[in-house]
Amino acid sequence: MTAADLEAVRSIYNYSVEKTTAVWTEATRSDAEQRAWFAEKQAGGWPALVAVETDGDAVLGFATLGAFRSQPGFCRTAEHSIHVSPAARRRGVGRELLEALLVRASAMPLWAVVGVISADNVASLALHESFGFQEVGRFPGVGVKWDRRLDAVFVQKTLA
Repeated sequence: MTAADLEAVRSIYNYSVEKTTAVWTEATRSDAEQRAWFAEKQAGGWPALVAVETDGDAVLGFATLGAFRSQPGFCRTAEHSIHVSPAARRRGVGRELLEALLVRASAMPLWAVVGVISADNVASLALHESFGFQEVGRFPGVGVKWDRRLDAVFVQKTLA
């Protein structure tokens, strides 16, 4: 990901905010917030990847790693995030992004990658299971969006 990708990444993220339960907020991200988010990823040395069309430069999705928790005892665990544009869903983009992200994670001093997935996101849960992520926790009704209670599913992949 480069600064040139940030508007497309912001558009994909904001779609997830507005139309899905993948992000548990109803506040879209501004240009300034997107740039600050990217600067934080860069400053932390965290991978930030984009998938682009093979015959163009359209951004199809993005994936990142970041700190799981801020306490030093969690320094060997990262949390990941993947978002795919609506037009690119069901085309293997999420799979390619997750695979590339796990390659990057394996090259870092990490022991585990975790994800927090809304229980209603069956496709994401199946994708993660196919990569060896295991469900390690389920928290019923801990989230809310659109006045609807949401269940959080924590998944984890232990790295070699």
